[in-house]
Amino acid sequence: MDLNMEYFDGRDKEVLDVILHGSSKGFETSESVQKIFQTAKKLGRSVVMFNFPFIDRSEEHQEGQSREEEIETLKKALDVCEAGKYKKIRLIGKSLGGMVAADYLTALPKEKQVKYELVILGYIPGGTDVSKVTSKIVIYQGALDRYASVEEVRVMAEQSVSEDVQVYGVSGADHSFRDSMTKAAKPFDMILELLFINQKVEKEEPPGYLRKRRVDFEPITQKFKYDCGVATVGNLLLLLERKDVLETDLYRRLKPTPTEGTKIRNIKKLLNEEGIEHFEGSGCSMRDLELILWSGYVCMVCYQAWGKEKHYKKLDSGHYSIVYRVDENSVWFIDPSVRSEREPGEGVGIIRRSKESFNRKWKDKGSDGVIYNHWLLAARLP
Repeated sequence: MDLNMEYFDGRDKEVLDVILHGSSKGFETSESVQKIFQTAKKLGRSVVMFNFPFIDRSEEHQEGQSREEEIETLKKALDVCEAGKYKKIRLIGKSLGGMVAADYLTALPKEKQVKYELVILGYIPGGTDVSKVTSKIVIYQGALDRYASVEEVRVMAEQSVSEDVQVYGVSGADHSFRDSMTKAAKPFDMILELLFINQKVEKEEPPGYLRKRRVDFEPITQKFKYDCGVATVGNLLLLLERKDVLETDLYRRLKPTPTEGTKIRNIKKLLNEEGIEHFEGSGCSMRDLELILWSGYVCMVCYQAWGKEKHYKKLDSGHYSIVYRVDENSVWFIDPSVRSEREPGEGVGIIRRSKESFNRKWKDKGSDGVIYNHWLLAARLP
C-alpha cells in the first residue's frame, strides 16, 4: 500500500516536525493532528503527517499488537521527506504515535538520536517506553488521563537515560486533551501554544525580558513559617483577579501543616474546583520559564530559598513564590516572606535573584519524598 501522507517543505532544512497519529483516527480526520500541521506550516516549518496502514485498511490497532509495521511506515515517511538533510527532527506522537516514535528512537544508536526530539501527547504505561531514549523528551499528559496521572508519568519518565526530560500536566484534560466535562478542545489549544511557543516568540515579539511587567497591588504575606504556599496561592488569585476565591477559607482548603507545608496536590485541587485553567511543568529550563511568561502567564514555583549552596542538596528549605517577570539577568518574584520594599520602586514583597542562582536552587522535595525538579505551575493572566 502506498504511503498516505502530506508534507510541507519549509525550505530551510533546520527542523522537520513529524506528526504520528493515535490509534483511532488518521491524519485526515484527527483534529489535533491537523492543528499541529497547520500551525507548523503557518510558521514556515517543515512538517509531515501520514497514516499508519491499519487506518487506510479500516482496521483497529489492538492493545499489545506489534508495532513493526508502524515503525517501518515512519521510516518510509522520513525517507520521502529526505530527513537526513535536516539538522533537527521532532517526532510528535499522539498516544500510539508516541509509542511508535519511542520504539523507533530506542532502536537507533546513541549518536544518531542526537538530532531528534521526542514529543509524546498522552503517555500510556506499559506501552510507551522511553527508558532507553537519549534524545530530549517532552511529555504532555492530561490531568484526567485515564491511563496515568501526571505524577505517575513524571516518575516513569525520569527513569529514562535522557538528560533532558520535561513533563507537562494540563488541567481538566482527558487522554484526547479535551475538557473531561464539555469535551471542548481548549486544553489541546494550550498544548499547541506550548509546542510552538519558541517559534511564535521569534516571529512576533522581542524576548520576554524586554517586556517589563509590574505588580500593582500589595502582596499577601505569610502568617507562619510554613504557609508560604497559602500566601502564594493568594497572590496568584490577586493576579488572576479572582478575589471571590480569595474570600473563601484558603487555610481550610489548602490544609497547610508545620511539618508538610502546603501540598501541591491541594493547590491543584483548589484551582480545579474554581475552574482556574492551568498547567504544570517539570524539568523546565530558564528559557521555558521566560517563554511561558512572555505568552501571558505567571508561574508559581518552589525552590530552595535559604541557606548556602552546600545545603541545597538536602532540599529542606523549600519555598513557594510567584515568578512574574524575567529580564536579561534576573528572575523577579512575589515573595510572601518579604514584608518590606527590597527593590526601589517595585513595591513591598518584590525581590529578584540572578538567573544563575535561581536555576541552581530551582528544586524541592514534597513531604512524600517526590522531587519537584524545575517545577512550575502556570496560569494565564486576564
